[in-house]
Amino acid sequence: MTRAPKQQVVIGDVHGCLDELEQLLAALRFDPRRQQLVFVGDYVDRGPASAGVVRRVRQLTEEAGAVALMGNHDEKYVHHYLHHDCGTGRKSEAALVLLSPAKQAVYASLSPEDLEWLSQRPYYYPGPGFLVVHAGICPLRHRTLEALTQSQEARDRLIRIRKVDEKGHSLRLGMDNVPGARPWWEMYDGRFGHIIHGHWRMDEVLRTRWSTNVDTSCCYGGKLTAMIFEDLHAPAFLQVPARRRYHAPGAP
Repeated sequence: MTRAPKQQVVIGDVHGCLDELEQLLAALRFDPRRQQLVFVGDYVDRGPASAGVVRRVRQLTEEAGAVALMGNHDEKYVHHYLHHDCGTGRKSEAALVLLSPAKQAVYASLSPEDLEWLSQRPYYYPGPGFLVVHAGICPLRHRTLEALTQSQEARDRLIRIRKVDEKGHSLRLGMDNVPGARPWWEMYDGRFGHIIHGHWRMDEVLRTRWSTNVDTSCCYGGKLTAMIFEDLHAPAFLQVPARRRYHAPGAP
């Protein structure tokens, strides 16, 4: 007997909001036998329980087959770990990221096992007709699946991209107000199917022809969102409101 395909459940940026994550999982009635859980990344910072979220998501990957992608906030701690505290002698390709006092406290709350788990997070999850990444894709540079992770620069785009210029070059945050700059999804042609992502906080889910943004600003007092679908053209969205605003927009 052919088993029915699992329902896909993609959860947006959690950012330390453990209570909201637990409430969302309860509302989902998550069952790994019938649902494939995918997290877009950014488990740490801004919310009150970074280590708690990392350990809960880590448990879900180890015991329930969940997929947890790398986010740009997560990668900062991975780089610090690989440069400073990794006993295997591995080094990150990227420059060492210096942590602020607040981030040093988060880093100290993570165990070596947590940090090792974070260091192994994949950068994308492909499904039939869709691709889940943290931030987005660069229409000019990400031409094939192999190109998504072929270099540190390519991986950086997956977890940091927001806007591109008129030619499709990705623009760094703070340098993305050049004339003609636009969100990457306005130039994306559907080559990888529908892109589901987070990273760019919105008040509500943003859907375009070829993309869906599920970062609905939970740590800023918004909502934590799960996109649920078997048919990409008819997804459902389950949301849990933040218990309070944990982080002010614009704060470091």
